[in-house]
Amino acid sequence: MCDLDPEKLIKVESQYKGVNCVTNPDEIFSSKDIDAVVISTPSSFHYSLAKKALNSGKHVFVEKPMALNAKEGEELVELARAKDLRLLVGHVLLYHPAVQTLHRLVMEGELGDIHYIHSSRLNLGKVSFDESVLWNLAPHDLSIFFYLLGLEGDIVVSSTGHSFLSEDRVDIAHVTLEFKDIFGNIFVSWLHPRKIQQTVVIGTKKMAIFDDRAPHKLILYNKGAKIINGKPFLNSGGEKIVDFEQSEPLKNECRSFIESIIYKKDPITEGMQGLRILEILEAAEESILKKGAPVKLSYKSKKGVLI
Repeated sequence: MCDLDPEKLIKVESQYKGVNCVTNPDEIFSSKDIDAVVISTPSSFHYSLAKKALNSGKHVFVEKPMALNAKEGEELVELARAKDLRLLVGHVLLYHPAVQTLHRLVMEGELGDIHYIHSSRLNLGKVSFDESVLWNLAPHDLSIFFYLLGLEGDIVVSSTGHSFLSEDRVDIAHVTLEFKDIFGNIFVSWLHPRKIQQTVVIGTKKMAIFDDRAPHKLILYNKGAKIINGKPFLNSGGEKIVDFEQSEPLKNECRSFIESIIYKKDPITEGMQGLRILEILEAAEESILKKGAPVKLSYKSKKGVLI
């Protein structure tokens, strides 16, 4: 383990016997006994440390966002490909059993065609001086969007944000995503009286809510609306608590990283998925600077990148 704070290393050494602790990451990168690294640092260090690790022949698990701009993210993706190394980006919610169950329900058509998704990630919580609330919180929701919907064709991104605590960092933001037939909206803030972590998925047949703060984290609603003979018809059926196998998302994520190395396959949150999210975040930032003006992105399935 490497950390710049010697006090943290002393604590680790006392809890986990036999773990080598260092203050210089180059000692880890140069070690021939280490095959893979986990990078969990302030975001501004993600790119440089991940690049060093990949150049040293190490598989990399890097926390989100893997870089603070898409150009650096693309460089990491290409470097991992060139060296045949696994690159996992820490979008831990995709390893949440409730989100994986919701993904299965969407893929099986349980909700019908998806109309829109709305996510809220709010709290009066830790304020990052390393990044804006957009880069700090929105990656969670964007990763869920793309996991549930995939990513093809054009995406129009519109965003507004406001800075209250400093002039150069957005503290609240609203992001709107318009796909061909699907609408998405994300609200993120670290200036909110209640902690809310909720994703609502509206389909033509049913609706679902994933609420990571609720006792029952995934609920399916047999509710919907459609036009019959020119008149609105509302289906107000009941609701169902969706059961799923209980497991720890972070443990699932770590297992996925190890398995991706052993079996030489990309994990769910591989580098390209992380790059897509960086592209969306940059587009949202551009839209904020343009007072909410839309920014259009196109996805090329052949290359797997946004342009």
